[in-house]
Amino acid sequence: MNNIEKNIGNVTLRSMEEMILFSKDTEEDIIDCEFFNENKFRIVENLEFKRCVFRNCKLEGRFDKSYFTYVIFENCDLSNCYFNESNFNLVTFRNCKLVGTNIIECRLNNIDFESNVLNYASFN
Repeated sequence: MNNIEKNIGNVTLRSMEEMILFSKDTEEDIIDCEFFNENKFRIVENLEFKRCVFRNCKLEGRFDKSYFTYVIFENCDLSNCYFNESNFNLVTFRNCKLVGTNIIECRLNNIDFESNVLNYASFN
């Protein structure tokens, strides 16, 4: 079930995967979006998420050289995700599972961790 819908020009996007593919093709940032119950994604590179909320999502894969600004991850499972050379500014992780998550060579500014499970998470 798709939980978001965003109209950009003549294009209607209905899932996080569609938004990521559209953003890669058009070099548009992903702005003012809310993602619910999303369970897919692969390798994401050079994308910018601004004022987005990820709620009840299970994300698997990698975010390489991506930007997260004014983003909230709430009740998400980010276990074993890789964030490489990404930037986090004004980001909140609330009630998330980050078991084995790798945050490698990332810039972290004004990050809040609220009631998360961080076992085996790596911050390098």
